[in-house]
Amino acid sequence: MAAVTESVSFGITASTSYIHEVMPHDERYPAAEEYMDVVYQLWEKPWEDGAAVWQEEPEMAYDPSKIHKINYDGKYFKMNASHQTHPSPQRTPLLFQAGSSKAGVDIGGRHAEAIFSANPTITSTKKYTASVRGKAVEEGCNPSDIKIFLGIMPIIGKTLEEAKAKFAIAKQRFSVNGGLARFCGFSGVINNIKEIADEEVLTPRKIAELFALGGAGPRPIGTPEMVAGFFEKWWREADIDGFNVNYISNPESFEDVVGLVVPELQKRGIYWNHYPAPGGTLRENVHFAPGESLLPATHPGAKVRWNAPKETEAKSGKAEVVVSVAEAVSTQVKA
Repeated sequence: MAAVTESVSFGITASTSYIHEVMPHDERYPAAEEYMDVVYQLWEKPWEDGAAVWQEEPEMAYDPSKIHKINYDGKYFKMNASHQTHPSPQRTPLLFQAGSSKAGVDIGGRHAEAIFSANPTITSTKKYTASVRGKAVEEGCNPSDIKIFLGIMPIIGKTLEEAKAKFAIAKQRFSVNGGLARFCGFSGVINNIKEIADEEVLTPRKIAELFALGGAGPRPIGTPEMVAGFFEKWWREADIDGFNVNYISNPESFEDVVGLVVPELQKRGIYWNHYPAPGGTLRENVHFAPGESLLPATHPGAKVRWNAPKETEAKSGKAEVVVSVAEAVSTQVKA
């Protein structure tokens, strides 16, 4: 896709939790904090700007005097190495996160640049976004630098009857066992299922339907105008920045959003008509900041950059530099 598309980005998720024994719950977030410290050191510090020279005469790809090792000695991670590849235009990739527990909110407010949320009501979503942005302020970060994307599964028809018919077909075809299996995977992670249970009786089949058809987020059903109005209301009232669109049919659900809902949002003046940085980095486009590919200066990762002020760098942790030769389908509305 990237080879034939001018502006496309991917949120890559990988897990190595199967390599070691399962870590006790209370240790997971401290380990995650140390992990973030390590990767910031690797992405931001070893390679100075200009270390990649790509010159033919004399033949040299990298200037060894501008590449350094990181000595890191922590409880969970130890390292004496430099990053093996030269930096990308962003250095640190745009950081996505999802987590609704207190520990998840804390680490998201401290590190995340984009957060996936799944809350069933405007009230619960607004409470969640306030907690995340409040944590960012505590950490000395700009709360508006965190973009929050609400998980949503719109079901759209050119008429209300058509939209209802699509949903009826989906209800006939979903897998009860599959929905329950998905619920089991999330039951120890999400905290908003009780809010749904307060509104209606959740039988096993209802839980299966809920998680097979969109999860805990909202599920608007209607015409393009109705769904666009739903998007706008949540955006204005819940302090979110955009939506992470789920689907009941691929690619039809996405085609309905792009072909029917987006034009209506554009008519309302709340959805962009062009990329802020065509062909640019994901960070430039998510933040609507052409030319700003690096982490914001207030972000903890920026404070360990190779050219960070010494007094700021000293607060970052245990690493030191030794000279060596050695990157949802999401939609975002605009402010």
